[in-house]
Amino acid sequence: MAQAQAAPTESTRTLGQLRAVMSWKVVEYGGLVAFTLLTPRLMGPVLYGRFAALLAITSLLLTACSLGGLVTFGRFLPQYLAQGDWPKARALFVQLFWARAALAALLAGVSVVVFASVLPGASWLTLATAAATILLGATASTCYQVFYGLNRMGRSTSQDALLRITLLALVLILGGAQSIERAVDALFFTQVAFLALGLFWTRGLFNGERDPFRFAFLLSHLHFGVLFFLAQLMLMAMWRSGEVLILWLTGRSEEVAFFSIANAVVMTVAMLLIQVAGILIPRLTTLQVAGDEGTGRWAAGLALKYLVIGPFLCIYAVYAIAPIAIEVFFGAGYAPVAANLKVLALGLPAAGVLGLALAVAVVRKQAGPVLIVNATGFGAFVALSCALVPPLGALGASISMASAMVVAAVVACWVFRLLPLLGTARVGLLGLAGLLGVGIVAVPMAPGLPLGVLASAVFLAVLFGTRLVTVDEVRKIVGGVVR
Repeated sequence: MAQAQAAPTESTRTLGQLRAVMSWKVVEYGGLVAFTLLTPRLMGPVLYGRFAALLAITSLLLTACSLGGLVTFGRFLPQYLAQGDWPKARALFVQLFWARAALAALLAGVSVVVFASVLPGASWLTLATAAATILLGATASTCYQVFYGLNRMGRSTSQDALLRITLLALVLILGGAQSIERAVDALFFTQVAFLALGLFWTRGLFNGERDPFRFAFLLSHLHFGVLFFLAQLMLMAMWRSGEVLILWLTGRSEEVAFFSIANAVVMTVAMLLIQVAGILIPRLTTLQVAGDEGTGRWAAGLALKYLVIGPFLCIYAVYAIAPIAIEVFFGAGYAPVAANLKVLALGLPAAGVLGLALAVAVVRKQAGPVLIVNATGFGAFVALSCALVPPLGALGASISMASAMVVAAVVACWVFRLLPLLGTARVGLLGLAGLLGVGIVAVPMAPGLPLGVLASAVFLAVLFGTRLVTVDEVRKIVGGVVR
């Protein structure tokens, strides 16, 4: 009875956080669409390919500075707040802030050499400006990630939501569409703006009472966070190294552009799935501290079901509209983007499973297995890319990416013993229904849009017909999100 009463309460709280995330995701997707549509057109395939490679390397280096801050905040801040220990919570934020800033300063110096290979002929001032974005971005992200642990998802996700639209605006204002040097300046000032806002929002955490600095305290949290950081680095390396591998293995900037556009769309959806799963972490941690693990299992099973349903609907949408949309918005010169988008989208259901696995791992403090899962995925991606990118270019990288996501998801189910949750969510039936829809949209002899509608209708008919999904359940979820 207690669990039955607690479930609606936890569902309401989770849906409230989901509503905040989805609100910002609307903004993020708007920025993604604007950035993806305008920047490649204005820059052209060659210049945009170089800029995309620069953004990919920047993202990897920023991930390298993270030290697992997001999962550390998500796991320990709810615990300290539940215990009423604000000084310890503030101390964790401040100490991680400065530790990450110090690492970022070191990597910023090293990054000059890396950027020199991506920006041949660029001045030392441009290289130094690109390197400075690492320091600014790493310190800024700490100020937003702390709100994840405070269960204030709106502020936590606002940086990702506003990043592309801010960068696009500055690229246009500073003339970055005609010059890679000015594009670098736009990236620099974007990070300046986010750092200023982040410091303003967290000023109370800097100024409030906190525990004195102790190496043992910091190291105990870093030990937990760094393992997750290494796992996250592996995941981001898989997502963001495709552009670099294509450039190194083929030397063709236009192939980088084809892959980068498709990858940006699919990666954004995948990160949304992981973030939606991550909403559970603070609440599951609080429930675990309170000894109410039954409600946590109920919430995890419900989340997993929709983390698989959503991606299949995305796949049908991609197959239905991608070819037409790419030609209309980018022109015939970017036609290969559609093929890459179709292949990459096939990995999205696996991303949903990985998102839930990560949430479970953080709550259980199982950093080592996450590292194994992500390292396996990254290794599969690199091995497949080395074989497929030279003959196939961007399409080879897309095949490698989708395959690596599936490999990682399978390993995650085994490592984290997710079979009971898979059974609760009836993922086997979901997968069969989803693959049936994929078979429909993959028919090459019919227009994409009607097939996309048919695939979605068949998929949903199976879900509702088997009562895997019910109208009442959907009504409650939609009502909780929009209320």
